[in-house]
Amino acid sequence: MKIETSKVTRLRLTELTNLDPVEVIADNIAENKGKVTITCFGKSWTAYWGGTGCDSVEEFFCSAGNDYLIGCLSPMLNSWIADKDADGEFIKRKIIRARKNSELTKSEAVSLWSDVDCYRPDRDSIINGSPRELALFMGDEPWYLDWPTAPNHDYIYLSRICDAVKAAFNEVKEQPLDCHHP
Repeated sequence: MKIETSKVTRLRLTELTNLDPVEVIADNIAENKGKVTITCFGKSWTAYWGGTGCDSVEEFFCSAGNDYLIGCLSPMLNSWIADKDADGEFIKRKIIRARKNSELTKSEAVSLWSDVDCYRPDRDSIINGSPRELALFMGDEPWYLDWPTAPNHDYIYLSRICDAVKAAFNEVKEQPLDCHHP
């Protein structure tokens, strides 16, 4: 049997502005290798780095940008999400542009505009071919259009958590080591 040890730092961050309590475990597995696990409000994120180039995984975490860290902690989390509430206005802008470019007659534009007001379509309904006239107007491959997006609140939240973890790592690093426990 082989038993290995590592230096582990465990922090609990409370009284954070607009954040739930955050728990962090930084595991310095070996030189230039480590992982960080963050838990907040029932969710957790873990990332492992096999070559940090730093003395500790905490130092590496503090030196990295939040976009990179979030990409490691939650690879499927996008910074932007579909803004389906803005899809109707997006379609109306395309109708206006097509009318100005003489691609639509006045009556065609009025009919399409009426369909937007009546059916309140979003990208999903258009991609699925409904309502038919609007779907035809939006083209053969509507999934490639530059549909409206909005900032992803989950991404922003995780970025704020990363900022709090960095601040905590920096604060702990600056505290003198207390070897005398009462």
